Amino acid sequence: MRMKSLAMTFPLALGLLILPSPVSSFVVNFSPRHGHVAEFTSLSATWSNGQAIREYQDFLSGKAAPVRRGDVTGAIVVPSVDDENTIAELIVSMKNVGTPDVLLSACDGTPPESIDGESEYPIYVALTDPDDLVNFLDSIFEDKNRKESWAKRLSDLVFFSGGPFLSPNPDIYFGCVEPILRRRNLARDSTTQILLNCAIFQKGATGRAKPPKDYATCFGTDSYGVDKWTGESAVCGKWKEAAALRLETGGLRVVSGFYRDWRRMMWERTLIDSVFGVVGALREQKTSLADVAKYYGNEVGDILWEMTALLRGCLAVTLLY
Repeated sequence: MRMKSLAMTFPLALGLLILPSPVSSFVVNFSPRHGHVAEFTSLSATWSNGQAIREYQDFLSGKAAPVRRGDVTGAIVVPSVDDENTIAELIVSMKNVGTPDVLLSACDGTPPESIDGESEYPIYVALTDPDDLVNFLDSIFEDKNRKESWAKRLSDLVFFSGGPFLSPNPDIYFGCVEPILRRRNLARDSTTQILLNCAIFQKGATGRAKPPKDYATCFGTDSYGVDKWTGESAVCGKWKEAAALRLETGGLRVVSGFYRDWRRMMWERTLIDSVFGVVGALREQKTSLADVAKYYGNEVGDILWEMTALLRGCLAVTLLY
């Protein structure tokens, strides 16, 4: 894995390991004898996630974030409308109906009142550099010349997570953008988010983006004979159906669901990318991700186990691996 990708994932992984939990949670004291638990436990405090509770209450009461059906022509935020953008080209190539999407500059672009006669449309934020994403959000929230026009479009923003999209684009990487979105209260159930699990290629001889290579993997069948899958792309939020249709048009297997489930899948992908990259990079000899999976499974498992516990305690995310 290229060092730039590691530089973006390792601080996140390391941060989860070194950041102290905001509270002392359930502590069990074990005696030296194997399998024997001491006679006391210490319960200093408990921590719960109010957002997860609210989402579950909304689910029970039949309430949910509004969902827009069908794929429609939208807008794509790019660093510069004059430069080629692999992600933007991929988004456009996966749209097979209507007119092409409108490109907006992250620096000074303004969303139009309507596109193809639709007053509501998705706005895909194709910014792989986290600094670009931070600057874009700061601008539309704080710039007096932009914030009014963007204020009514915040619910239409579509953010990406995932990567690296290897072969031949190891430098195209979204990673985990949750900390950035939290600063602007955009990490919520109504915000549309896409977790991409695929390889992205350069444009072919025809000038159009090549179809991505899906990372989804079938690992057998369940007791009912239904295929079991892992590594799928995932979507959630207001425009999740439009986003899912685009990805499926591009040949990707997609899971569409609640933000809570999407968030779990995103963190699973983030941890795996971080841990596999770190374990491979620490070897003296050149070590591929496949080598890490084949020869260093114990090291990977130990680190993931530690980080899973921290995620559950600090961010109220329970992984299923």
